[in-house]
Amino acid sequence: MKKRTKNVLRISAIACGLLFALSSCKNNKVEEAPSTEKITTTTEEITTDLNDAQIVSIILTASQVDVDWAKIAERKTSVADVKVYAETIIKDHQSVIDELTSLTEDLKITPEENPTSQSLIDTEKSKLEELNGKYGDNFNKAYTDNEVAFHESLVKTLEETLISTAKNNELKNLLNSALLLYKSHLEEAREMQNMLGK
Repeated sequence: MKKRTKNVLRISAIACGLLFALSSCKNNKVEEAPSTEKITTTTEEITTDLNDAQIVSIILTASQVDVDWAKIAERKTSVADVKVYAETIIKDHQSVIDELTSLTEDLKITPEENPTSQSLIDTEKSKLEELNGKYGDNFNKAYTDNEVAFHESLVKTLEETLISTAKNNELKNLLNSALLLYKSHLEEAREMQNMLGK
């Protein structure tokens, strides 16, 4: 890799999304959900030198996390719109994973674990357990609210940090394509959220 550029990666929004926000993330707090369960989160700021291998790792990990959540939704929900959305997430995020994996093989880039990708990995297991423990309307609302928060943070991180930091032009192009896809997911998630009732 060439000279690294110093970047400050703020993952407060990512933390809210990944920690299975039951409502919206505001002022670093998670509001209490109708189920009376309360999920708390912390704000974390990581200062790091991000190289292309680390950026690849973040997107691969984030995409896989969302695929895993969607597989649970696909299995558990009885709401047709939620099921279709989950199926779309699985297909689209897997496509990003496949394209990014192919590109990294061509460029001979090995994904490099970093604090952000590690936080995604560390969080996933407990959040999957929480999701598996919800049923019916509580499940649908929790899953949908999380998808909104998750994609808001993913879009923001791509726009503000990852795309501008990436050095390889092919990687930048792929990230820009992924950004458009994630924005469409965000809009669909918001529509579902409105349908289910905030």
